[in-house]
Amino acid sequence: MMGGDIFVFPVLKDKAAIDAQTLLATVIMSKEGQLAFNSKKGSVPVRLDVDTSKLDACAQKGLNALKDPSRQILTSDVLTPQDVVQTEGDLIAQYWTTPSMTADQFADQFAKVIDQAK
Repeated sequence: MMGGDIFVFPVLKDKAAIDAQTLLATVIMSKEGQLAFNSKKGSVPVRLDVDTSKLDACAQKGLNALKDPSRQILTSDVLTPQDVVQTEGDLIAQYWTTPSMTADQFADQFAKVIDQAK
């Protein structure tokens, strides 16, 4: 599935803060910044001119998938109504924070959530 990270900067009036935002955006989008970020995260750069030869095997598979449009689908967050996505997230959080919830109970509840999306 394809997805992406989004960095949002608030509209500011202070020149120093605007300069700091510009610097951060410049670093994030630089070849070096993209390589460092994606190496740590296990993802692929948004820039096409980054040397990706040293990225891990998972990233290499992602890069190959990006070259083949038939292997690309949007992340379920884009294809699913937002209320269902939120309910999924809430259920996952409940599962991780409720030691007494079994995997089978989680699976049953998750199936009910998915049925809502139909």
